[in-house]
Amino acid sequence: MIRPDIALRKAQVLDMFGCGLPVCAMEYDCIRELVSDGDNGLLFSGPAQLAEQLQALLAAFPARPSKQLRHLQRVVAAADDVRWADTWAKAVLPVVRGALRER
Repeated sequence: MIRPDIALRKAQVLDMFGCGLPVCAMEYDCIRELVSDGDNGLLFSGPAQLAEQLQALLAAFPARPSKQLRHLQRVVAAADDVRWADTWAKAVLPVVRGALRER
């Protein structure tokens, strides 16, 4: 069984990927199931490491995104996973439309 806090963290990572965004995620049990460090995101173990990652990724942003940020964005964009908007349109929109018709 997945603890609720871990399930929520995984859902947040999936939401980011679904929006086409790479992630910086804190290292915890099973995060590597989703985040491939250096490919679709970065893993950190504490605030100092996160600060270093953000500084490296965003040093000249938006004028000149870092090479690493561009790589992370390309990997996430190329993923075969279904995007959030596609899933929403297939799974949620029909339910909302049905509920509106019943009014």
